[in-house]
Amino acid sequence: MATAGLNIFLSLKPKVTPKGVEQNPDDEYQIYIDCSAGRQNRKKVYTGLKVYRKDWDEKRKAIKRTDSDWSPKNRVLDLFLMKSKEIAAQLLQEGVDNGRIQEWKKRVVNYIRPKQLPPPVIYDFEKAYFDVLELQGKKIKESSQQVFHSAFNKLKEYCLNNAIPLDPTFFTSDFMQGYLTFLYDKVGLTDNSANKAIRTIQTALRKLMKTEDFKSSGIIVPSEFFETIVKSRKADKVFLTLKELNSIMEYIPDNEKLKRIKDIFLFQCFTGIRYSDLSHLKPEDIKQIQIDGLFYRFIEKRQIKTQDIVKIPLIKQAENILKEYKDNLPVPSNQKYNQYLKELMEKVGINEVVRITRYQSSKAITLSFPKWKLIGTHTARHTTATIGLQLGIPAKVVQATLGHTNFKTTEIYSHDDLEHNIRAMNKGYEKLDKE
Repeated sequence: MATAGLNIFLSLKPKVTPKGVEQNPDDEYQIYIDCSAGRQNRKKVYTGLKVYRKDWDEKRKAIKRTDSDWSPKNRVLDLFLMKSKEIAAQLLQEGVDNGRIQEWKKRVVNYIRPKQLPPPVIYDFEKAYFDVLELQGKKIKESSQQVFHSAFNKLKEYCLNNAIPLDPTFFTSDFMQGYLTFLYDKVGLTDNSANKAIRTIQTALRKLMKTEDFKSSGIIVPSEFFETIVKSRKADKVFLTLKELNSIMEYIPDNEKLKRIKDIFLFQCFTGIRYSDLSHLKPEDIKQIQIDGLFYRFIEKRQIKTQDIVKIPLIKQAENILKEYKDNLPVPSNQKYNQYLKELMEKVGINEVVRITRYQSSKAITLSFPKWKLIGTHTARHTTATIGLQLGIPAKVVQATLGHTNFKTTEIYSHDDLEHNIRAMNKGYEKLDKE
């Protein structure tokens, strides 16, 4: 689409090779901002970013998720592209006609180049950060390592966009305020996500400060960096009502894929087992005990998240599902599971409109969704806690089944169900009419 008479878009260009030397197909391609005003009048500006051809989506003109840094790179490209179009619009307003495309290139280069050349860094914070993370590798779960990588990429992107050295010396109160604004406005994080991103970097830097290399570097980290706190808020969570759970149980899927998803999700609702533990559930994790002459089965497993042992009683409905799959549930990847689960919930008709409120500092953001869009694998645990307590199962039993060490955590997982509350209140006050 043309902007102010100029056609501006992203393009790839192989790196220059000596004459007679063929381009290696495995080499990275340079990403350019391309600007044209007809076939003969065309200029390119190098963005400073590269990508492998296999990781480039030519239709969307964006980097695919297969690139490990796809998200920060795409945000930088979006920023450069937006600024390039703004410059084109400015030139039109200023009445620049002759040499407009040359002037466009000059201004875009002046905008982009400082972003690529921040002041030199004496202490390599990035290398030190990941060196410490690697040393902690055996102590930190893979999922937690991904959190550290994600947090660092956001910090690095902010520094790149603002030509600030990636150096803890610069992590002043002004830096942190600007970084927080970036997390809110550019990345779109809410208070809870921003809190996690900042706390993760703070944790990593505390570990770094204990190393000999850091101590000998002479770097002094401003105290404001560790004093920066984003207040986390209780997030709105989704759970299923007893009526909705019954609807899922009664629904007959029209294909085998959704039948498996239905069975696995119901098994989670009947047991409260986390996805991480479910995906590693083995037949040997299922034990048996004799009570009053009858045999009952239960799950005994060390939880991946907490490393604590949890023992989960298997009720009749959960047992029936396990037996159908011979104690070997066909659990898909978390991403596929959540994708198919939403498809199933939409077909079941779990479409009550749910309002979700998130916060960015004092700004409340409330959005409405059909409930099926918000249901994920973790919804099952919230459903287990809520319905379990409604059915009169002792709180201590629900707590033990979910593998919580204290009931305060279990309370976070249990939710008010208005329909249940109305019935309970009316039933309780029926006694007044009888006296």
